[in-house]
Amino acid sequence: ELQAAQVQAAVPQGHHLPFRAQGDGLQAGGQRRGVHHPGVVAPDGEFRRQAGEQVIVRRAAAGRLYAVEDFFQVDQPAAEGLPDGLLAQADGGYLLVILAAVAVICVNTFIITGELWSTLRNSVFQVATIITTTGFASTDFDTWPTLSKLILVSLMFIGACAGSTGGGIKISRFQIRLKTLTREIDRYLHPRTVKKIQMDGKPLDAEVIRSVTVYFMAFLLLFSASVAIVSIEGYDLVTSFTSVAATINNIGPGLAMVGPTQNYAFLSDLSKWVLIVDMLAGRLELFPLIIFLYPGTYRNSYQNKLPRIIR
Repeated sequence: ELQAAQVQAAVPQGHHLPFRAQGDGLQAGGQRRGVHHPGVVAPDGEFRRQAGEQVIVRRAAAGRLYAVEDFFQVDQPAAEGLPDGLLAQADGGYLLVILAAVAVICVNTFIITGELWSTLRNSVFQVATIITTTGFASTDFDTWPTLSKLILVSLMFIGACAGSTGGGIKISRFQIRLKTLTREIDRYLHPRTVKKIQMDGKPLDAEVIRSVTVYFMAFLLLFSASVAIVSIEGYDLVTSFTSVAATINNIGPGLAMVGPTQNYAFLSDLSKWVLIVDMLAGRLELFPLIIFLYPGTYRNSYQNKLPRIIR
C-alpha cells in the first residue's frame, strides 16, 4: 500500500501529477491544501476525476498497476441536511437489517394468521427485543413458520451495535468481515490492486481486521464446543443449538424446549455450567474471559513474586 508521498515516484519520468490548487486538494509540490478528490493518472500524465474511487497510477513501461489509497477525506455537502450519525455505515446497516427482518417476518406470519395489526406488532417487538438482546417475548414465536424462526436466530448472532452493552457479535464485525470478503474477491480478479477497507469513511488498520478475524474464530470454537457438550444429553438439535445461541448472545429464550414459554430447568448441571460460561463470555466479550482463564496470564506473575517470597 503506497503512501501519498509515493504517488509522484510511481509516475514514469517526464510525467507529473497535474494537481491544481483549486478543486484537486493539492498545491504545487504535493503539499496538502484540503480535501483530495481521487482520480486516475494515465501514462501520459493526464488527470481524470473518479469520484469515490482510488487514485490509480499506471506505469506503462513496466506494465504494473499501483493503487494508491485515498489519503484525504472528502467532505460531504452540508446541504444534505443529515447528521453524521445517520450517515454512518454501521447505523445504516443496523437499521436496514431491522427493517428487512420485520418485513419478512410480518409477511411470513401474516400468510398463516391473517391478522395484520397483531402480526405487525409482534414482528416489530420480537425483532427489536432479539437484536437488542433484551430477551422479552410478546408471543410464542416458537410457533412461527420456520423462515421467521430462522431470521430470529440469525438476529441473535448479529446482536447490538458496536460499543453498546448488548450481546451478540455486533453488526460492525459482520460488516468488516463482509468488506474483507469482497476485497479478497477483488484481489482474485485484480491481483495488483490495493484496496483499503473503510468504515464510516475512515480506513481500517490491518490490526483491526485481524482482531475481528480472531474474534470470529474464537466465537466459533466456543460455540461449537458448547453445542457439542449440551448435545451429550440427547436433546434435539434445535434445543441444543438455540440454548447455546440464546445464552452466548445474552438473549434469553431460544426455541423448542428452551422457547419463550419454556425454561432451562431440565438441563443437567454440566450443561448449566457450560451455559453460564457462555453467558459470561457473551456479556464480557470473549477475550477478557479467555485472558482471565488462560494460565499464561498468571504464570509470569507467580514467577516474578516467587523470589520475593523465598527471601
